[in-house]
Amino acid sequence: MEQGFIEAGWEVTGSSDRVLVGVSGGRSIRASQQAWGTDDPAFEIRNVDTAFWVRTIPTPQRAAELLEKYGGPLEGRAE
Repeated sequence: MEQGFIEAGWEVTGSSDRVLVGVSGGRSIRASQQAWGTDDPAFEIRNVDTAFWVRTIPTPQRAAELLEKYGGPLEGRAE
């Protein structure tokens, strides 16, 4: 999964047995441990105030487009 992040253009900044995180230009992508090794993983993409879940690893540019079009408020964030 880490290689997939790198190939899509993300800089991997964190990896543990629970989560993998990549960043690019104010956006991030996260895969939790539950996504690893499954046939149908889910990835959270986010920027400062919005988030969206995707089933494939997008490029940072595509993540920006998806967040703009479909992103919703981050959970627990005060309005």
